[in-house]
Amino acid sequence: MRPVLDGLRIDLVLPPRGEEYVIHRVYRGCTSEIRVKPGSERTLTVDGQRVEDLVVRDKPGVTRRVVEVTLPV
Repeated sequence: MRPVLDGLRIDLVLPPRGEEYVIHRVYRGCTSEIRVKPGSERTLTVDGQRVEDLVVRDKPGVTRRVVEVTLPV
């Protein structure tokens, strides 16, 4: 994960055994619960909405988010 101009870019990898894991990150006043799990393709959803460019964009007034990342094994 790394900050970019308009949000937080999610660029993660699975551990060698392909296990699920959860990360809690506070960025610009918003707490993100990031759930990473194995799957057939790389996907990113933020609060249930699919995001194509892997960037969790800042939204004024939002203080908590659920981010789900699926990564190919």
